[in-house]
Amino acid sequence: MAAVDGRLNAKFRQKRGVSVGVYDLGYADLATDGTIVAALPAGSIITKVVLIEKTAANAGATFDLNVGSTAIVNEGALDSSNSATVILADLTTGGNLVIKNGATASSAGTFRFIVEYVEYNKTTGEYTN
Repeated sequence: MAAVDGRLNAKFRQKRGVSVGVYDLGYADLATDGTIVAALPAGSIITKVVLIEKTAANAGATFDLNVGSTAIVNEGALDSSNSATVILADLTTGGNLVIKNGATASSAGTFRFIVEYVEYNKTTGEYTN
């Protein structure tokens, strides 16, 4: 039996846009409960988290990145400049994006966090060929 040709199915051909959040934080912003930097909608998939260490953190310092109560990055290294993590976290409920200290807090440093995600229920109005 031949495969069903889904290329003409409009639902399969709808384009989705990629959203990117950029958050500049200092070590004090990560203290205690951290900082809520965004509210991600339900029906999102986080595809990548990038950390750029702008000024140095303490050696061995870590961070956590959560959406609601779901840990997306647990004990990520703050002292590894320009690290990228492919996550592929499916957020069926969405929630607040919180960046905070991990088990080993830093008492120095500034950081740029870049979070890339796709809202799979939101389309751009365009179609692929």
